[in-house]
This record gives sequence, structure tokens and C-alpha cells, in this order.
Amino acid sequence: TEEGCCYEEPLPPPLPMHEDLPVYDLNITVMPINNQPPRIIIGETFIVEEGSSAAITVDHLCAIDADSDIDELTFVLWSPPQFGYIENTLPSPGYEKSNMGISIDSFDLKHMKDLHINYVQSRHQKIE
Repeated sequence: TEEGCCYEEPLPPPLPMHEDLPVYDLNITVMPINNQPPRIIIGETFIVEEGSSAAITVDHLCAIDADSDIDELTFVLWSPPQFGYIENTLPSPGYEKSNMGISIDSFDLKHMKDLHINYVQSRHQKIE
């Protein structure tokens, strides 16, 4: 049971049905407690040399949510970067090999805080 919800003791025995009382269906809607919108914080300008990569840090991008743990927040890209991609260098669960070089479309704030999220500037024109 959730704290503050439900009984931890056995339920009392059900009451017997009374023939002369009507029976109704009861529709219940449970409203979420987690209903505050998150806030995104844009920090320092993010600069990456042409053909290079760099870690995206909380100095560049962060978020807070009043009713969620910060390590549970996920950023979702609505469109991919124009001149490169975002990668998460952490290995997939159960594997040892890094995911470096694999484009992602979402990442956890926790992974960004741990410096596993990089922007890779891969599409460049070599124009000086």
C-alpha cells in the first residue's frame, strides 16, 4: 500500500446484500498528484568546434519540476539537431560497449549531470 492510502489490516467482512435496496455502479476517477509543469532553464551558450563533440552539462540546460525527483526528468527532442546529433555514451543495460556514435532522441537529466550526454557536430561544410 502507498503511505497514507488504504488499510494494512484485513478488510472487514462484506455486508450482506439487501433485496430491497438498488445496486449502483460507481465510477471513480483518480486525479494525479504529479500535475505541476516542469520548468526548463537555458544556461550558458553551447559552443562546439566544427567536427568535434562536447558534453551538454547542467550549465547549458537544466530543468526542475516541483512534484518530480530531478533524476526522473527526461528531455525529448522534438526534432534532431541540424548539424549533428545527440549521443548518450552510457552502455545499454546489460552491455559493456559504449553507445558513442549512436543518435538519440531523448535523454535523462541524470545522465546529463553525469556527463554522458554529448552533442556531436558531424555535418560540417569545412568553410573557414
